[in-house]
Amino acid sequence: MTKADKMFDDLGYKLISKTDVYIIYEKEDDKTYPYKIELSFNLKCKSILKTCKLYDDRCWLSMQELQAINEKVKELGWLDVK
Repeated sequence: MTKADKMFDDLGYKLISKTDVYIIYEKEDDKTYPYKIELSFNLKCKSILKTCKLYDDRCWLSMQELQAINEKVKELGWLDVK
C-alpha cells in the first residue's frame, strides 16, 4: 500500500478499480443522506474527478482529500516536468 493509498484509506476511501486508464476510490458518506463519493484519476489525460453518486454531481474537496490527492499525483509522476 502506497502512502497515498493509506491516506485515502484513513479517510474511508477504498480502492475499487485500477486499470491502465483509471484509478477509482470510493467511500460511503452517511452523515446526512446515505450516498457514495467517488474519486477518479484519469491516467491518460492526468485529471481527477470527484462525484457524489446520490446526486451524480460535483462535490467539494476537503483539505485531507486534497493532501491525499497531492500525494497520489506525486506517486503517479504527474509533477515531473519534461
